[in-house]
Formats: sequence, C-alpha cells, structure tokens
Amino acid sequence: MTYRARVGAVLFAATAVIGSAVFGLLAWRSVTVVQVDVSGALNNFEEAKGRVPSTPPLVQRDVFGNFQRQASEPTTGGAATQLHALAYYVEGQRLVRADVPLWFLKVKGPAARYAMREAGFDLDALKLTASDLESAGARVILDEMRSGGDRLLVWTE
Repeated sequence: MTYRARVGAVLFAATAVIGSAVFGLLAWRSVTVVQVDVSGALNNFEEAKGRVPSTPPLVQRDVFGNFQRQASEPTTGGAATQLHALAYYVEGQRLVRADVPLWFLKVKGPAARYAMREAGFDLDALKLTASDLESAGARVILDEMRSGGDRLLVWTE
C-alpha cells in the first residue's frame, strides 16, 4: 500500500469516527426520559401546547386508525426550525421528550427518526417530510391519547 493510500485510509477512518461521534452526541442530547406522575405530565403537555398557536393538529387519526392530513392553514410566523415530541407512558410513569432540529431531519432523516423512536413518533406513518413540517410553521402536528391513558404530542416551533 502506498503512502498516499495509507493517508487516505486513515483520513477516511477518522472522518467516520468523528461523524459517528457527532451523531451519537446529537441523538443523546435530543431525547430525555424522566419519571413523573400523571399531574406532572399534564402540566408538561399544557405548557408545550401553550407555546404554539391554537390550531387543529396537522395530522389526525380517523376512526379506522389511519392518519389523515388536515388542510394546512397559512402561518404568520415563518418556517419552523425545530420538531418536538412529548410522550407520556402511564405504565412506568415515563415522560419522554425529543427535540430535533429540522435541518438534522433533512440531512440525516433515518438517524433523526431513530432518535425520536423512543417517543413513539413515526414520521413515515404520518407521511410527512421535513419540508412539510418546515412549511407548516409553528403548530401542533399530532395530539392524541392512546390506549391506557398514554399520550403523544408533536409540534413544531
């Protein structure tokens, strides 16, 4: 192996390690899990909903369990830059919060989707892209109660 090939291999390996470390750091920082009772979770949900304009969610589940996208109303605040998900699991009293910059979702879609997995949020099931979320502006994307009292709230800012 020539000197130039060895340098190239070392640079490639170093870039791969640095890239993996950056992804790991972003994924680790984007998700938090805390123990909280039902009233504490309700306070978190009310606080989160108070940050965004009061409009119907962009996506709602129909009676058959399928997601239906609602007509998007024009927003006055400009494009969204952050995607947030807040999930409460009654069993275990876990409150999971995921915060992902939309640029990260555009650049590293599968990795960002993986980071939000613990919050029970699946962007593919909603048939939404990062561009859809960005153009929707600051609003509630999904707000639903799940079986057993679990809840999921997804919004953009």
